[in-house]
Amino acid sequence: TNQRCHWYKHFHKNLKLNICDIGWRPPQTVLARKMLNESVTSASSEKTKIISLTNGLELEVPSEEPWFDNWKETFFSVQFPAEHEFTRNFLSCIIVLSSSDSNMLETANQLTQKVQMMQNMTPPKLPKWFQPNDVLNSYLLLHDGSMGDISMAQQTFEILKSNFGENRCFLLQINSSSGNGFQELLIKWILLMGNLVKSV
Repeated sequence: TNQRCHWYKHFHKNLKLNICDIGWRPPQTVLARKMLNESVTSASSEKTKIISLTNGLELEVPSEEPWFDNWKETFFSVQFPAEHEFTRNFLSCIIVLSSSDSNMLETANQLTQKVQMMQNMTPPKLPKWFQPNDVLNSYLLLHDGSMGDISMAQQTFEILKSNFGENRCFLLQINSSSGNGFQELLIKWILLMGNLVKSV
């Protein structure tokens, strides 16, 4: 038999990946309302159109309603996870470990147990998980190149992979540059982090 593989593509406008601390909680109701009000009042449109009214009057009005997009984005950011919706439920957990931790494996096991308890809590509390019994837990070993030898980090990484699986463990090296390039990179990170803090 000749079987064909059918590929279906689904495009979603402005699909975003939200990475946040597991201890994150939505703002309280009063603050959430204030944020929603500010999202509407701060939105303005440069594009206008002319509407003709009775008695020969013409009115210039915005041709777009950007306030709704602002309101929608703010609404999803302040919303508490609901039982019947999955817009604020977590899909995965990234457990970040330091290569300088002398008890890295013990730390990884403790964090894994803590996360599994949160994922399987009955009744479910915040944070809510999309599928509590089948959450993808990944492990990120963070190595600061300015503070230690990469070969030691790689040995630690091999231990991590042998315990938690090769496809679930990742090694990220930071501060591996030196000289002028390092300063330029540092400035870029500072600017990026400043923008992220402003957007939260």
